[in-house]
Amino acid sequence: MQGDADATHFGAFCDGNLVGVGSFFPGDEGVRLRKLAVAPEFQGHGVARALLQSALVQLRAQGCGQIWCHARVSAAEFYRRLGFDLEAGVFQKRGLDYVIARLEVCPA
Repeated sequence: MQGDADATHFGAFCDGNLVGVGSFFPGDEGVRLRKLAVAPEFQGHGVARALLQSALVQLRAQGCGQIWCHARVSAAEFYRRLGFDLEAGVFQKRGLDYVIARLEVCPA
């Protein structure tokens, strides 16, 4: 996908198998989380939370000031629990409802 080579990619593994991924893309507004996915059989077990928290530690160390994403409305509470602020205004992409979620990250 366009820009993948410029992104920082994180993976979650179980017994040597990739079970979750997160991809962070640098930009003018900070770092955009554009991909966060966990294998269906591992969903609901904290994999996405652990992956995102681990990525935040490394992104802070790199001086990242803000992380943002287009969060599905159905996943908005997940991001809120992790400290993201949700902007007002729902929009649609490919028939799904989204909001913008932002997290201010203080450099280490």
